[in-house]
Amino acid sequence: MATENFSKKLIESFFGNIATFALNLLFPFVATRLYGSDILGKYTYGYSIVMMTIFLATLGLGTGLLYFIPREGNKYITSSFVLNFFASIVISSVLFVFIKDSTVRAMLPLIWLLSAEQLFFTIYRAKHSIKEYFLINILCGLCLKIILTVVLFKIFGVNSVNIIIATYISVILSLTFYSFKQRKMFGKFVISKSVIKYSLPLIIGTMMSVLISQIDVIMIGNMISKQEVAVYNVAAKIATFPSILLVVLNTVFPPIVAKLYHDGELDKLRKMYKLSARTLAALSSIIIILMVIFRENLLGYYGPEFLRGQYVIVFRGIGQLINASVGSVWYIVCMTGRPKVNMAGKVSAGVINTVLNILLIPVWGITGAAIASMISVGFVNILGYSIVSRILKVKVYGVV
Repeated sequence: MATENFSKKLIESFFGNIATFALNLLFPFVATRLYGSDILGKYTYGYSIVMMTIFLATLGLGTGLLYFIPREGNKYITSSFVLNFFASIVISSVLFVFIKDSTVRAMLPLIWLLSAEQLFFTIYRAKHSIKEYFLINILCGLCLKIILTVVLFKIFGVNSVNIIIATYISVILSLTFYSFKQRKMFGKFVISKSVIKYSLPLIIGTMMSVLISQIDVIMIGNMISKQEVAVYNVAAKIATFPSILLVVLNTVFPPIVAKLYHDGELDKLRKMYKLSARTLAALSSIIIILMVIFRENLLGYYGPEFLRGQYVIVFRGIGQLINASVGSVWYIVCMTGRPKVNMAGKVSAGVINTVLNILLIPVWGITGAAIASMISVGFVNILGYSIVSRILKVKVYGVV
């Protein structure tokens, strides 16, 4: 399947990602009402550290499998999971030595579990089994996590460990189902120089992407307070909604890009990219306008203290609008065999984001972090668009 079932897979991706987005907003709402914003902030701080390392634990093999599965099938799947396991052990051990926060330490094994889940997500995308992945992830992962968070509160009361236990149970159950459903894909341990050469630059590039999305949360936790982490995280999640359609596209599009590019069907690839980017720009513009207008209402549902995050929605929303408007640029860069270019672009943006957070958080607090995110996200996506326009020789918006 290259493009014949593209519309069907987009619909599956749309409903799956919308449900995921909604449940990811429902979870902090429930956790805040039951446990308070301070406990949610501590959990979010620890979870952000885990999320910053899981892509390092995959050793770039997540995106690598998206590139190689359409060309070589299941050849490198077993080796990817084996290498991921050992990398996770090393990373978790190092962090355990240097991190003294008990909440973060308790969450370190999630590095392996969540990075393995990312590898499964890649496989489901490459094999176009989007519907099956989302059914498991939504029912066994997200819904169960919320339910267990409530049940454990009823049994043990206000205890931050409850949320961590709920997370472990939901992720382990999800992985059990993924493994059972995809058990036939595992075979011999096979690795090659081409896989390593392609994947290694992606480790840095992907880490920088995670740095851009998570470093502000960690720096807010260290420079301000854990409660501000909770406020910022909720506002930032809301602000990502303009790019939800891009996430929908990115769930399906990368393996198709790889297939069309290697088959020499560049005209078809150009048309699909132009149409998708223009559609995303139009729809995202409408979404962000509505989101900014009703930002106080959206945050008010979580509690009065969350109203401090309204400008986070504004600035991060602008960044996500730029992100959506250029389309799947960095996936196109990777799927056309340019992982080093991806690495260079993401490193530049990661450095900009970190420096700006250091400068702006002490001055403007969580709003400063949102401005830093807007600038770095805008930079990396405009850069990515300029690179893709040269690779595909295409101008999506006429003059640019």
